[in-house]
Amino acid sequence: MSAPTLLELPYPPSVNHYWTPIVRFNPHTRMHYATLVLSPAAKTYHEETGWFCLSQRPRVHGWPLYGALMLTLRITPPDGRRRDRDNILKAIADTLVRGGVIVDDELIKEIHLYSLPPMNGGRVDVCIEMIDQCAA
Repeated sequence: MSAPTLLELPYPPSVNHYWTPIVRFNPHTRMHYATLVLSPAAKTYHEETGWFCLSQRPRVHGWPLYGALMLTLRITPPDGRRRDRDNILKAIADTLVRGGVIVDDELIKEIHLYSLPPMNGGRVDVCIEMIDQCAA
């Protein structure tokens, strides 16, 4: 069992603002189709948080992490608006992969979410722990 990895990340865009549809027309079939791409807000967030991950990398590290993982998220929203807490999970999981912290978000087997009172700017404290799947 290794020591947990602790990261402090900025508050991510909601999954509602994470994807942007691109509608195209195929002249051969005369049909429209849509594909989803990352929104500009999501791209900016990934770029910023990649640097946050690197700056918080421990001196002796085992990144990227392999094996079954448990995430504990302490969510501090930027304001008092009502939000679905689960709408930020995709952005956080993608950030951990793109930032080189974990190999794949498929490795996340357990997630704990805790909401804290709003704070100006908001943030998400992430604790990543290896879990023993035999004990689960």
